[in-house]
Amino acid sequence: METLGVIVSIVGGIIVILTALLGIWTIPLYLKLAKVHQLIRKKNDEIDAVDGDVTGRVSGALVNEGQRLALISKAKAPLTRELERLEQERQFIIDKLPFFK
Repeated sequence: METLGVIVSIVGGIIVILTALLGIWTIPLYLKLAKVHQLIRKKNDEIDAVDGDVTGRVSGALVNEGQRLALISKAKAPLTRELERLEQERQFIIDKLPFFK
């Protein structure tokens, strides 16, 4: 009986250690994921603001609708690429998390 108690104690200790290691490994990933989510929200806000910014900038100028839309598209292009990179980074982090799927 005494041997069984020792084995249970050892197994319990191993479970505690593994749980602690899992927490040490995943907590920074969850923090990074939260930061990336925040950056994605900010980038989406920037992209949404482009239309108003360009419209305000060209208002009163001799710019037709096609030119205005081209300016908007040109201003959104680098922001969209940055958003895609952030979304890729988010997916990379999610893929590393064991219980997020």
